[in-house]
Amino acid sequence: MKEPIIVRSFTERTEAEIARGFLEAEGIPAAIAADDLGAEGPGMTFGKPINLVVEAADVERAGELLDQSVSPDEVDAAELESEQPGS
Repeated sequence: MKEPIIVRSFTERTEAEIARGFLEAEGIPAAIAADDLGAEGPGMTFGKPINLVVEAADVERAGELLDQSVSPDEVDAAELESEQPGS
């Protein structure tokens, strides 16, 4: 990656990996930059962000795609709603 730019920061590596996969499926090469021991130990970021980076030329499009994607909170809310009786 020539000019990596942080497009999003996460607290959970899993969320960052999902976002990376989403961008790559849309044709945008992405990488994760984190000081978390390569995800060897859960919670090892100690408050440090897990950054999703893309090339400078892709930042705007990547940001737009991530803004349009469904957040984990929205997925959780939809799952809870579908589990309600009478749904």
